[in-house]
Amino acid sequence: MARLRSYVLKATYEWLLDHQLTPYFLVNALMKGVIVPEEYIEDGQIILNASNEAVDNMCFDEEGVSFDAGFGNDLMRVFLPLEAILALYAEETEQGVYTTDNDFTMVVNEGDEDNADPGDKKPVVTAEARRSHLRLVKS
Repeated sequence: MARLRSYVLKATYEWLLDHQLTPYFLVNALMKGVIVPEEYIEDGQIILNASNEAVDNMCFDEEGVSFDAGFGNDLMRVFLPLEAILALYAEETEQGVYTTDNDFTMVVNEGDEDNADPGDKKPVVTAEARRSHLRLVKS
């Protein structure tokens, strides 16, 4: 059976783009199989701008997410195993999906503050952490 997490991430990504939001991945960069430029890893994590302007050849499959991105003057193929993706969220609103302490659970932040449970806390993505290291790549 196909992995649900792959479908959830792809649907969230498409939803973000459909609503003209900038998708960002928060990734556990130390997990086995992650392919990202090591010089941009901070505290074992990396945040990647995944907008259409920043990446090419986006692919979601049962193993993970891959795309081409520019880092400085270097173009590389990025690979994010599904288990390494801690969040996929909008830069502008932080709406998206987040993992919890339980590696098998993802929570959705729809940004509806009126219905939010004050006890529910999602990971805080600071302005410093939002800083992207990607540059525009044209095909």
